[in-house]
Amino acid sequence: MLAPDLRTQIFRLFYALILTASCLYATYGQSALDNERSEKPATDVVRYGIVLDNSGAFRLMLERAVRIVAEVVRKNEEGDQTFLMTFSDAGNIVVRQELTSNRAEMVDSVENVYAEVGRGSYLDAINASLAFMVEAEGSGAALLKSLIIVTDGEERDAAIRPDDVIIKAKANKIRLHFIVISAAKQTSKQVDRLARETDGKAVYPKTTEDFKSVSAEIAKEIRRAQSK
Repeated sequence: MLAPDLRTQIFRLFYALILTASCLYATYGQSALDNERSEKPATDVVRYGIVLDNSGAFRLMLERAVRIVAEVVRKNEEGDQTFLMTFSDAGNIVVRQELTSNRAEMVDSVENVYAEVGRGSYLDAINASLAFMVEAEGSGAALLKSLIIVTDGEERDAAIRPDDVIIKAKANKIRLHFIVISAAKQTSKQVDRLARETDGKAVYPKTTEDFKSVSAEIAKEIRRAQSK
């Protein structure tokens, strides 16, 4: 059995060690923890635009396109920002809904899109949407930026070249994703290139199962970390 004085000394030494360890953590441990937190990337901020063909040439596919896009929006997470732009021809490219984090508001805007006279020009619409998104950077930088272009894949007399669209999208780290709804059996080489060069994705739903899964596929793509 230890003598009372020795027990007291051991207790005091043990207490001193605990006190020292606490002080060291307070000085260095918390600082290291703070540094670790500061080095972690910020929560991904997703900002994307829906570029929807509402031309007469696309009218037979528009209802299905609206359902797909509305479902993508319903998958938005808190803080995601979305805008809606429609195009019926080069002279009728319209912002239908400004950037918003309100899912219900955006879904309502999408579901109220109707067909208008025109033949559509998705390159001109993409160019206008890129300009809109770049200007919106003033309201806070987004880490993940995309455009979702819904079209039949047919380009009709665009005023801008595909190369210029690609350069502008890549310079601003905006990915181009395409949902191509068309009766054509072949894919569009131009659409595929625009998606590939900007680290985006082009999907061509054909079957009932394709249409059921495309919304989830695109919603996942806009959250994917950029690979280039």
